Amino acid sequence: MNNDVKKIIVANAPDVSLLPLYNNPSLFEEDNPDKEENLAVKEFAHYITGKFNKKFFDQFDKINKKYGNTMMSYDLVKKMDDMLKEFTKDNPKKIADKPSVDLFAAFPDPKITDKTLEITMTHKIKDGLTVADLDNYFF
Repeated sequence: MNNDVKKIIVANAPDVSLLPLYNNPSLFEEDNPDKEENLAVKEFAHYITGKFNKKFFDQFDKINKKYGNTMMSYDLVKKMDDMLKEFTKDNPKKIADKPSVDLFAAFPDPKITDKTLEITMTHKIKDGLTVADLDNYFF
């Protein structure tokens, strides 16, 4: 590697189908006319994560061999799965059924100059939630 850098840790991509966006229970209710489409989108998100990670690790293995096995891989998919299992072991419905923080309101007034971007990040808890509710949300 450049400048004799060794012991680089590289992580794969987490399973994006686990994001709250794809796990809102209202998406899969019987009376939701888009239920089948929502399920297909979630399944595709899972599929594309697996496909990406397979290609990623194929390339990782080639590059790692080329540079004398100086890199290590970190299985973020497995780690996320383990963390979610631990988080939900006492309550399987504990994962967010809606985002708990309004991310679109987090960057209300970016200041851009010719060389910098200054952002003040704020957060607003979604209506109907309290600070105490945040312990029930993983993401």
